[in-house]
Amino acid sequence: MKPIRRIARVIGFTILLLLLHTFVPVQQPRRLTPCPTTPSTLSTYVPSNTAEFITLRSGHFYAGDVPFDVRGVNYYPARSPWRRFLTDTSLASVRTELEILRDAGLNTLRLFLWYEPLFACDGDVPVVETFTRLDSFIHEAAANGFRLIITLHDLPDLTDYPLYSDPAHTQAQTTFIVQRYREERAILAWDVRNEGDIDYGSNKVFGGGFARPDVLEWLRVTAERIRALDNNHLLTAGWLYDSWSTAGYVDFVSFHHWE
Repeated sequence: MKPIRRIARVIGFTILLLLLHTFVPVQQPRRLTPCPTTPSTLSTYVPSNTAEFITLRSGHFYAGDVPFDVRGVNYYPARSPWRRFLTDTSLASVRTELEILRDAGLNTLRLFLWYEPLFACDGDVPVVETFTRLDSFIHEAAANGFRLIITLHDLPDLTDYPLYSDPAHTQAQTTFIVQRYREERAILAWDVRNEGDIDYGSNKVFGGGFARPDVLEWLRVTAERIRALDNNHLLTAGWLYDSWSTAGYVDFVSFHHWE
């Protein structure tokens, strides 16, 4: 398969993100899974030692009073991409990769959260092992000086319980993630949805099936919900071609270009 090169641009500055796709997982039909009645044993998240939240002033990022120039990549561990990022990642191998990226002068990583391996059911009951792995990765990235753009709603259900119908279990899962990490200063921003404009046909090769007003209304409602839960972090939505349509709902506009 031909590698795909992505570039995201943001108002007032440029973020360069490169990602090589080697495969795309096929989503299988599913049904809602009941949640267990026993309480989760997941420990409360303890934030990293990163000193400052990233803020946006006059089109520029700041860490405290110091300008922050973003130099980053979309990131999956080399040997555990996609779902395996949350289920199979070795912290030792990640540590080596982060050191390589840091030494190359990069300071930001964009991550993708696939909800299915994070939750034990169609609700907000977390899988302890996968969240513990995600916690450890965030701490390791922070220790290497990285900021994180965390993409929510990656590879969502678009068939049985479509994301844009705003199903209650997806709302609950997003709420759990945002509340868990809202005090984490290493997180630069929440990316509400990766290339949601493809879902209303901005790419002529694949995607489509949803109306543009419905997707944008979902983005508006979801962004408001996230802001109500977390006023520490910036919001963006990495659209492909119709990026300016997100401007009224996010703190900075991102657009992708790949071929």
